[in-house]
Amino acid sequence: MVRSRKAGRRNLETAELNITAFMNLMVILVPFLLITAVFSRLTVLELNLPGSSSEPVDPQDQTFQLEIIVREDRIEVGDRNQGLLGIYPNTDAGGYDY
Repeated sequence: MVRSRKAGRRNLETAELNITAFMNLMVILVPFLLITAVFSRLTVLELNLPGSSSEPVDPQDQTFQLEIIVREDRIEVGDRNQGLLGIYPNTDAGGYDY
């Protein structure tokens, strides 16, 4: 096998990368993704859940939990376990009738 001199020579030119199309894509894609991104808020809820037990809850063991709601026209006093205990409406003078 005889090789010619031209075939033995390698083309030693440096190859240039054509990144124009890639740069055009990035120029369009990056702002588009930043604008359309959904920024969500992280909300932390502290929950005190009762433990899982197979025993039924005895109603006598429940403690009294006072709940007072102040509204524009009345005050409502209640128990979280038993419900509303009393409603105290405003008087004509603008105060409350305890």
